Amino acid sequence: MKRLPTSGSSVQPVAKTSIDAAVANLDLRLVWPAIAMWAASLGGTTGLDLAVVSGELVACSGYAAFGIGAALLLRRVVWRHQQRAFDRRSTPRLLVKRLNFHEIPSREIVCRQPRLARFWADCCARGRVAANSGLTNQPGTHSMMIVVCALVGLTCIHTAANEQQRHPPWLRSAEAAVVHATFTVSGDPTIRNHAFGASGWVSATLDGIRLTKSPGAAESNRSLKSPVILFGTEQQLREVSIGSRVTGTVRLTPSDSAGRVAYVANLSSGQVAVVPPGQPLLGVNALRRTFREHLRALPGDGAALLPGLALGDTSLVSEPVDAAMKASSLSHLTAVSGSNCAVIVSIVLVVARRFRLQRVARLCLVLLGLCGFVLLVTPDSSVLRAAVMSVVILVATTSGRPGRGVSSLCVAVIVLLGFDPRMAGDYGFILSVLATASILVLAPRLTLLLERWMPPVIAQLVSIPAAAQIACQPVLLLLQPVIPLAGIVANVLAAPAAPVATVAGLVACLVLPAVPWLGTQIVDIAIWPASWIVQVAKATSGLSWGQLDWPQSWWGFGLLVAAIVCAVVALMRRGSFRSLQSLQRTAAVTSVCALLIGSTIGTSNAARWHSSLTRPQDWDFALCDVGQGDAALVRSEGHIILIDTGPSVEALTACLRLLSVDHIELLVLTHYDVDHVGAVDAVISMTQHAMVAPLLEQGDQVVRSKLEDAGVEIIEGHAGLSGSFGAATWQVLWPVVASKPPDAQPQQGAAGAFVGERDGNAQSVTLDVRTPHGRGVFLGDLGESSQSRLLRYVDLSDGPPIDIVKVAHHGSRDQSARLYRQLGATYAGISVGADNGYGHPTLAALDMMAAAGSSVLRTDRQGTIVLSADRDGGDHRNQPWSVWQSRTSADPSPESAGHPRSPAEHIRIAAELVLAAGFGPHEGRGQGSVVGRIRGWQRQRAGQNPKAKRM
Repeated sequence: MKRLPTSGSSVQPVAKTSIDAAVANLDLRLVWPAIAMWAASLGGTTGLDLAVVSGELVACSGYAAFGIGAALLLRRVVWRHQQRAFDRRSTPRLLVKRLNFHEIPSREIVCRQPRLARFWADCCARGRVAANSGLTNQPGTHSMMIVVCALVGLTCIHTAANEQQRHPPWLRSAEAAVVHATFTVSGDPTIRNHAFGASGWVSATLDGIRLTKSPGAAESNRSLKSPVILFGTEQQLREVSIGSRVTGTVRLTPSDSAGRVAYVANLSSGQVAVVPPGQPLLGVNALRRTFREHLRALPGDGAALLPGLALGDTSLVSEPVDAAMKASSLSHLTAVSGSNCAVIVSIVLVVARRFRLQRVARLCLVLLGLCGFVLLVTPDSSVLRAAVMSVVILVATTSGRPGRGVSSLCVAVIVLLGFDPRMAGDYGFILSVLATASILVLAPRLTLLLERWMPPVIAQLVSIPAAAQIACQPVLLLLQPVIPLAGIVANVLAAPAAPVATVAGLVACLVLPAVPWLGTQIVDIAIWPASWIVQVAKATSGLSWGQLDWPQSWWGFGLLVAAIVCAVVALMRRGSFRSLQSLQRTAAVTSVCALLIGSTIGTSNAARWHSSLTRPQDWDFALCDVGQGDAALVRSEGHIILIDTGPSVEALTACLRLLSVDHIELLVLTHYDVDHVGAVDAVISMTQHAMVAPLLEQGDQVVRSKLEDAGVEIIEGHAGLSGSFGAATWQVLWPVVASKPPDAQPQQGAAGAFVGERDGNAQSVTLDVRTPHGRGVFLGDLGESSQSRLLRYVDLSDGPPIDIVKVAHHGSRDQSARLYRQLGATYAGISVGADNGYGHPTLAALDMMAAAGSSVLRTDRQGTIVLSADRDGGDHRNQPWSVWQSRTSADPSPESAGHPRSPAEHIRIAAELVLAAGFGPHEGRGQGSVVGRIRGWQRQRAGQNPKAKRM
């Protein structure tokens, strides 16, 4: 038997390693209550949104949790009473007096107790061992269970009560009806310029409505509190700011997605009344507006990013920069977080200590500064989390207790979820909590581990973004199925510049209205680090190895979570291997995980790696896979023509990066539909000249204004224009000016009228491009009537044979079979999105192409398509063409995949791609994500309705 220590001896503590000391002070007692409250909030709100449960059932669950907690509390009181009585009867008083009770092992203390009591004491002893080994630093599991039940009950009851405010029964009669409503704005409006003007949205709270369902019906005024997203034009939202009250006629629609927003409200074209907020919101909004408008007038992307770094205002950031920030994992810099709150607290404390204020006065001053800061940067979920954590730490330090990060984070989660249970499903809140927890728990151990191979400063710079990326990656996978490898590199490079830009920008925002000259100087200083961050984002987002595709399916998500858990457990493991068997088990688990992860990465990225080896370098024509839209490229001796841009900036940028295009000599915009000009922002900076369609409507001027403001030289396309690029030539075939030819019937109307209907599709710029290796005709969205008129004005049989024709209007039924027969192109390219809802391409159009002897190339099935001619010389008419496609024949379009592939199918596809490598570019092989996205996991594409004439 082990000898007990005497009263004069002392137990020497075991020396802890440096890694153990890094987290020795972690207090994890509030972790389980926070997790339980989060689970209850997420389960209750999701069940209500999906109509799986009712509000009454959620409320009953809350009362049941309260009942369980009360039963546990009563059981604890009874047990303690019985335990005290048992101790008085069974424990000798001499033993209690002479020995330290807590130093006696539980097995020796209860040797004379009954079997049941001995079993209970043994369980308690084991629980204390488990608690001291890392689950918690303090015993008290029974008390914690009572707290958990109370919080779960409170959350369920609060969720059920909020549901009555979000979706009152009487409001269902107003859904999809026109109502007169009053809103209180809770955020800054987001304005987006598009092809036909500018529109935007703003988060608000629906305060009251006056129902006007039918012209003769009686009106009724109702009040409520329901979160909504309010959509309107730029003119309607121009004067809107936080705290403003907006009154107007809207159409209410229930929100499709589960989340904090209950309804979507679209303002009608009528008059909208905006009442500005009172103080202090009016002054705070004026500060933000002055800072934003001052930076709007400054050139460069750094000036546009600075409001986002300082205040979280990203309204000035362009879409290409925003896409680069997201691809490089730097978008978190524009979300105000704990570092910003720490800066505010530090500044206020320095001022308070300078005036020698007392402790309570300092606390009140810091709380006042935090409240002003939250109003200044808008109360987003991540801002509220950081503010509550700061308050908890300040109160703890003021009262003489150490401020523990994990405990303050748990308190922030409990407080915010108690205030709004629907915050549990907000991605911003989830990512903020996960990133903070990883920095507090995982980053210190990772830093100590990296210090073995690098200086401490570099180790800390690497460990913080790495820990945040590890914790947030499973959630990010739900948003985008990639793993950003370059994100850690980008964060390390941007880390020194971010604090400087943040602090300087915040100071400039406060100083600029009062002392303009000083604020201007500070802004000039802050732009430099902001510009550095933009350049880092652009450079790292364009790296070929910067991202790894990952399966967006249930088993892909589970494998990633398992891999992260194994990595964290290995990192947090204490001590070394105690036996050979332990080493063998660890090696086996590591080998299995490495095999699964390696096969997943290989199967998900094999197609992209294969494309980098097989994609032809000297190509002539290309059709970009941009979804339901058009974007075609023609290349000659390194000079590029881009014909239309498609609707999506991300899709066009990916295509240009795939084809290594960084400069466009001529941009051709055939007409102004969104599916042809929606991504023009992605190429403005790399465009030298632009040829645009005739102006037919007032909204068409918006795109021209963008190009003019960027310094792009613009010409208007019409028949008869011609030019050259590299060794190739181009000629405009359509539209034809009404005065040419003389026998044509001119279109009456404004000066410069054209033949045919006054419609964007009918007046699409049609281009004939001839390179030394081939010829292509691009028809835009011409309909059958315009195609027939084209045959009257142009002899398409003149010149070399046509190798590729871009089929008009995505392969719709509105085609002229006679035109395609006369063209007689070798290939007919159809740029179309999968499952587009329009039925494109139609069977009639495909039959026309077959009758004309043209082989059909489709972007919805083949992805990006590249045609390259044989460079060995020979007769052009007999010159062979090589067709390369980014999507393999074994990989159908992700949108049309009805089921996710199993791991065995991924291995089969990878093997096929590996066997195909080295045989050169040919039809049926290429780049693209091999993962067929399961429809339940796939996010809706950010292309909206690409054929909408107005947004």
